[in-house]
Amino acid sequence: MQRHLLQITTFILALVLLGCSSTKWTHPTLGESDFFRDRELCNQYANVSNPNTAPAYNPYLDPIQQANAMSYAGGANLGRAFGIQASFNSCMSAKGYRKE
Repeated sequence: MQRHLLQITTFILALVLLGCSSTKWTHPTLGESDFFRDRELCNQYANVSNPNTAPAYNPYLDPIQQANAMSYAGGANLGRAFGIQASFNSCMSAKGYRKE
């Protein structure tokens, strides 16, 4: 059960991230090296702004408690992925970049 839930969560997270990775960002005046610098800064900002809140695996929980913990962890990770993407997009937009 636990492994199955983790696989589903990982699959959904991968789909979300893959769907967001095809975005092309442009800036009217900045070049490629500026883009790479700003992208890294926005990635760092997004990760710090959206800390991992999923609980660590606890082998001492009974199966029902473990299933509940894994369900929460899956939701927390999915929510974090959306939060990271939103923070990243906001940061890039604030620096003057636009999506194509």
